[in-house]
Amino acid sequence: MEYFVDINGQTKGPYTIGQLRSMWSAGTITGTTLYCQEGFSEWVPLSDIRSDLEQSPRPAPPAIQVPTAASRPLAPQPRSSGVGKALGLGCLGIIGLFVLLAIIGAISGGGGGGARSPVVQSAWDGSVSQVKQWLMDNAKDPDSLQFIEWSPVETLPSGFAVRVKYRAKNSFGGYVVENKLFIMDSSGVVLGSKDY
Repeated sequence: MEYFVDINGQTKGPYTIGQLRSMWSAGTITGTTLYCQEGFSEWVPLSDIRSDLEQSPRPAPPAIQVPTAASRPLAPQPRSSGVGKALGLGCLGIIGLFVLLAIIGAISGGGGGGARSPVVQSAWDGSVSQVKQWLMDNAKDPDSLQFIEWSPVETLPSGFAVRVKYRAKNSFGGYVVENKLFIMDSSGVVLGSKDY
């Protein structure tokens, strides 16, 4: 699985989880940095996969202490105010995400009163979800799919068409670049493809 990250308002990637771990360790990305897995359209903070990013050795088992007559219980420690700050930032991040999704919906025509087309291109990378899913279902090695370029969706008398350039592994394990035109019916179902 590969990931894209939003660094200073720019989409970077794709990266493997190993590359993200290195960036995490170096401080290039943090828990508030947004990421999106390849093939998905939802952007969420990296704090959701913090356990996958932090590679720490197992903690040593606690040493056994024998109580003595002179020992007394420790006083409770005050709660860190960092917890409240983290919770507040998390809530603020969720609100910001909803605002961003509302803006994207309005820009892409989702906020209008008219009928919405069944074939919509992603505002992030120009992809069409029906074609991406068709390729994932029909590729020899779906994990190797890397999308290079998407054309604008064309409306046809009987449906839609979109061209996509991508690379993926073939039956022999070698990467090949394909440039295909996908035809969809009026409800957005992929009918087939042909070389472009």
